[in-house]
Amino acid sequence: MSRHAIQLLALLLIACNIGFAQLPNISFDHITDRDGLPSRTVECALEDTSGFMWFGTRKSLSRYDGYTFQRVGNKWVHGLAMDRAGTVYYSSGSERLVRVDALSRKERSIAGPAEGGAFNTFVDSFGNVWFSDRDNINRYDPANGKTYVYRMKKTTYIYHKGSFAEDSHRNVWVLGMEVGLFQFDRKANRLVCKIGLDCPIKNEKYQFQMHRGFIDKQDKLWVAIGQGILKYDIKTGQIKIYKRPNFSLLTVCEGTDEEGKRIFWVGSESGLGVFRPETEQFHFFKNLIPQQYTVYNIVLSPRSGILWVCTSEGLLKYNPHNQFIKTNHIAAGQQPVNAILNDKSDPTGQTFWMAVAYQGLYKWNLATNQITHYKFPQYSELSEAKWLIQDKNNILWVGCNQWQSWQDGKGDASDNRFEGIFRFDPVAEKYLPMPFTLHHAFFSVPFYSLGIIDSKERFWLINHYESIHVFDPKNNREINLWSKEAHAEIFANGNWVMDVFEDSRSHIWLTTYQGIFHFDEPTRTFRKTKTGTGLLKMTEGPDGNLWVVGWAGLIKLNKEGEILKTWSDKDGLYDLECHRVFVDIHNRVWIGTFDGLHLFDEKSNTFRRFTVNDGLLSNNTMMGLCPTGDDKLLVGNVGGWNVLDMAALDRSQVAYNTHLTNVRVNNKDRMANWSKHVSLGPHENAVSFNFSALNYRKPNDNHYAYYLEGFEKNWIDAGQDHQAFYTNLAAGDYVFHARSAGVNAGQELQVPFVIKPAFYETRWFRLLMLLTVLGLVGYIYQNQLSYQTIKAKLELEELTLLQKEAKYNEEVAAYQLKLSETEMASLRSQMNPHFIFNCLNSIQFFTAQNDAEKASDYLTKFSRLIRLVLENSKSEQVSLENELETLRLYIEMEAMRFPGKLHYKIQMDEGIDAGLTQIPPLLLQPFVENAIWHGLMQKEAGGTVRIALTQPGPDLLRVEITDDGIGRQKASDYKSKSATKSKSYGIKITADRIELINQLFQVQTSVQIMDLTDQQGLPAGTKVVLSIPV
Repeated sequence: MSRHAIQLLALLLIACNIGFAQLPNISFDHITDRDGLPSRTVECALEDTSGFMWFGTRKSLSRYDGYTFQRVGNKWVHGLAMDRAGTVYYSSGSERLVRVDALSRKERSIAGPAEGGAFNTFVDSFGNVWFSDRDNINRYDPANGKTYVYRMKKTTYIYHKGSFAEDSHRNVWVLGMEVGLFQFDRKANRLVCKIGLDCPIKNEKYQFQMHRGFIDKQDKLWVAIGQGILKYDIKTGQIKIYKRPNFSLLTVCEGTDEEGKRIFWVGSESGLGVFRPETEQFHFFKNLIPQQYTVYNIVLSPRSGILWVCTSEGLLKYNPHNQFIKTNHIAAGQQPVNAILNDKSDPTGQTFWMAVAYQGLYKWNLATNQITHYKFPQYSELSEAKWLIQDKNNILWVGCNQWQSWQDGKGDASDNRFEGIFRFDPVAEKYLPMPFTLHHAFFSVPFYSLGIIDSKERFWLINHYESIHVFDPKNNREINLWSKEAHAEIFANGNWVMDVFEDSRSHIWLTTYQGIFHFDEPTRTFRKTKTGTGLLKMTEGPDGNLWVVGWAGLIKLNKEGEILKTWSDKDGLYDLECHRVFVDIHNRVWIGTFDGLHLFDEKSNTFRRFTVNDGLLSNNTMMGLCPTGDDKLLVGNVGGWNVLDMAALDRSQVAYNTHLTNVRVNNKDRMANWSKHVSLGPHENAVSFNFSALNYRKPNDNHYAYYLEGFEKNWIDAGQDHQAFYTNLAAGDYVFHARSAGVNAGQELQVPFVIKPAFYETRWFRLLMLLTVLGLVGYIYQNQLSYQTIKAKLELEELTLLQKEAKYNEEVAAYQLKLSETEMASLRSQMNPHFIFNCLNSIQFFTAQNDAEKASDYLTKFSRLIRLVLENSKSEQVSLENELETLRLYIEMEAMRFPGKLHYKIQMDEGIDAGLTQIPPLLLQPFVENAIWHGLMQKEAGGTVRIALTQPGPDLLRVEITDDGIGRQKASDYKSKSATKSKSYGIKITADRIELINQLFQVQTSVQIMDLTDQQGLPAGTKVVLSIPV
């Protein structure tokens, strides 16, 4: 390429850069129907005296409070204006002029329909309302209710005849579409042509296609015309045209750029642009809206300076108070900028270095905005850059987490390819080899999480969770500054070291998950301070105090590491995931969190939050923070970095008063003058309030508080919520208070209202009720005295009767008890003879057999048995030991009568105390007797009776009597035997005794009889189970 071609290319590039620079470096918000706008087609806008924005759209008129669009009517609005009283006028396609009451928002037609509708509504300083239609210019005078028509020359343009402006002398100007420029002669009530084909002066017979315009403070009229911009000097009549090729302009509005320079905002069918009067050049924005759009109108708020652009694709909003953050993108990928450093080798202080994960170093010049990329020499795609420092020789050191195992020959001291750390010479602009090779002995993996160079030129290299190493680069060796025990204490219990910081006194501090450690080099120990847990980053303020952030918020420490004060989300800190902290020269604290960049001003004790709505690349600001020499802050982000103008923050603080936007009573909108004392009915006790600061920031950037005086005493922190709901309010006087929080908070909102009491809550009704109640009380009192006298007499008689009845019941109960005892004794007396009768039968049997020895032995046992029976029959309860002894004697006597046929076995649990356990006497013997005579005696081979005693509970004795006889069914077949009949008599007596025992002692003694069978299902005996309470 020739030298001439290179020079030409350079000039073209410079020209392009200059042209690009003529566009303001600002950002717009795009508002569409997805945000609640009734229609994407917005033709006009105005700001009322309170700060509400009104927009005329294709579907309706709409009022906007920054949160919701409240629709009025359903007409296509072309023109919009408001008088000093707050009355809104608009022109539409169906009606030429409609008036909207500001309080009730009800519409009333002023001028009826006309062919093609009406456009470009305007209210002059006299309160007259101007509007144009297809053929005429019209003026409505609210004072007399008349509409004056000024007919214009017919042309081929079929939409409207003009727009309007007013100069400092209160003269109204009509910007006639294809018919010229006219001035209104108020005295003559006519329009005077100043420019146009009908102008009486020959030199002024111009023909322009005039659209919207404005008059500046110097009484210069600026009009958007087909060829560009027309400037008309009202005083001298001089004309100048600033031509714009290719397309015509539709609107023009005066404003300033981000540096405060005067510009004109211009709109056309091809979008939004600016005109710079000093260069007389037009510049248009690209890609503000994805599709092609037309700009119909541009409105600049004199209150807030916000620019509203009405387009065919919604609204564009430019807020100059949100433009203090600029953005620089990196070309390749969305990687985090984890560290930023101001290059000490540049005497201008304009060079900065960015350490970008998996990419390398970026060099950026603040003055020229030039960016240069230096990729890591090896393992670039695996090197996650974490920190960046500069030594005394201006060499840059980049610490990385190297996401691989050692690759360069672990243990090979001759290999200088240091994994995890890179060195870079900013003057020679090249990477340098490492001067030492001890890195293989530092960590198990090449994760160099933290690194600093202290005031003694020693390198501190730290792995978050493993170890700390201090290296002396002068002699290429590691320095041992502490004992193994001191080092182990830091990483005990899985602790992580999150930051290493050296303060202005050369003290080394470690912030960790488990607290802060201060390194005391003379004692070779780390002193742990009492500062809480989850701490991530530390810095020092201009006053020498230390600031720490972490999972608990913000902490201020004195020079010795003692806590002075803490702040959390309760104090206004929006996000508690705080990873970065920096203190500027104004002693303000900047905090990088996951959800926004926070600024803390200790003087006002307030937090301010910056998000993507203010221009940040993302809300995640947990990466690098670096100040510049001209009061700017560089904020590392994903895919680039932001430049925040800290000096511009104070200029951006515009105070916004909190306004009432809507009130709903019993879930219905209530249109009323809520600035006055509004009265509500007794049952209108459910009230909700909507409010807004009308600053038109993103909803999540506002913070509100409110309370209802008369109902609650303390302010409620509503956060981002701009609504308050109250139900079941009692009658009384109330004042609703609301305010926006933060440094830009204006006056609070106060809404007084009263809920009238129901008739039964009024004083006169309560007085009447009081008198009525007093009369009733007196009447009731007299009646009550008489009633009490009669009642006392009746109660005395009733008491006497009750005493007699109680005495009678006692006698009956005693009689019944005696009767039960007598009946029990009777049963026992029946039991004893029965038992003795059976024994005598046995003696008779031995005598008949002439067996004198057995008869003598039998009589001996009988005498012992009779003695026990007689002793036991005297008592209601006997010991289990006596009862078992009686039972044993009886069974042995029966066994003597039937040698070899009767066997028995008595088993008792070891835990049963037979001497202390009491049961009714002769309760078991009848069942044993029944088992012998009914079960075993009918069996030729005889059998065995088993008696098992257990105690399943402390108050229950369980006795199981089991025989292996013929069973109950077969025994019932032997009806001819008299013994069967006599033996069943004892069972009946025992059953009667058990029933009486249960009644008399209120217990539940039970008997359960079960038939036993063998494997073939044949009868194999009987089991009796007695459950006896003890």
